[in-house]
Amino acid sequence: MLLLGVYQTANAFISTVTLYQDSVELRTAFSRRSLRFSEIRGRREYISHWGRYRTPYFRLEPNDDRLSPFAFVQAFTFDEAFFQWFNQLPDLDAADEQKWKDSERSVV
Repeated sequence: MLLLGVYQTANAFISTVTLYQDSVELRTAFSRRSLRFSEIRGRREYISHWGRYRTPYFRLEPNDDRLSPFAFVQAFTFDEAFFQWFNQLPDLDAADEQKWKDSERSVV
């Protein structure tokens, strides 16, 4: 339990999300992942529940099923450039909701 706490604390201070000219990169204490902009299908936002704790996340969905989604906590200090870029990505949550509404109308 102590080691988990030390890891999470270290990870919180070391982790970064960086936008480059053609990709986004997530660095943590023990890993480094990047995703090219051309590989991103869209964005999602969700909340992870672990007991009584709620953690909000951003998630980048790749357009290739062989690639893993790219999720990171919203606790980072993001600048305006990040939000401009992120909000320009297709909102997959809104698209799913619209598909659901459209299918409801076609059934009735």
